[in-house]
Amino acid sequence: MINFICYLILYCTLLLYCCRDNSSVVSKKDSLSGGSNPTQSVLQTKTTKETTQEKNNTLTAEEQQNRFKTFKEAIDKISLYYIRAKEQYENKSITWSVNFKKELESRKLVQRVATKYPDFSEWLSKNILKQKELDNAFDSAYNILERKRSIHARDKTLDQYISEAIDCSFDKACKDNKDSSKKYGSFGKYNNLTIVFFNNILKDIIVKDTNEEIFNALKKSLTNEIVDGPLYLLRNWQ
Repeated sequence: MINFICYLILYCTLLLYCCRDNSSVVSKKDSLSGGSNPTQSVLQTKTTKETTQEKNNTLTAEEQQNRFKTFKEAIDKISLYYIRAKEQYENKSITWSVNFKKELESRKLVQRVATKYPDFSEWLSKNILKQKELDNAFDSAYNILERKRSIHARDKTLDQYISEAIDCSFDKACKDNKDSSKKYGSFGKYNNLTIVFFNNILKDIIVKDTNEEIFNALKKSLTNEIVDGPLYLLRNWQ
């Protein structure tokens, strides 16, 4: 009987401790998440992905191909600037100055893009299934850019809007124009968000070695919403 009572007291003590500890954990979670429900957040994310997938399934093959074309032409155009920069660097020695390290890193990036991207672009052009995967990954960014185009450049197609944003980033008069910052998304003194999105993706993927690795990195970069990542910056375009 005494043993029974001891076990009962021990059980009750453990029960009270567990309840108090669980309450503390819940309280901490609430304070960190602002009272949000993690399960609800996961479900919302899942629902968003399912909705996107359903919408993509309703697109015609031509519509999917056109969206992929919009993305690829933007990356292709930026890569041409790197190729031209490589040609310029080959005819110019590195200046030993306070910016030496920065210039050296810039040259390395230019070299990687100019060397690797043309081969990847050709490889991707021949792979229809890969193109469809990228079209799905590009969905969120495409919708944001199309919405901005409809606000700031109704007389342009999305392809024209993106192309002009890229050109603007390399034109001093255009970069310094306040209307351009508003039109293409303000991001620092010398860039706009439209080109930053595509250029950051290009810089993220070109460090990979094989075409397959570059492709996988490209898909991840298009959908990853990590803070300060390409898609995160685009979503926070004010």
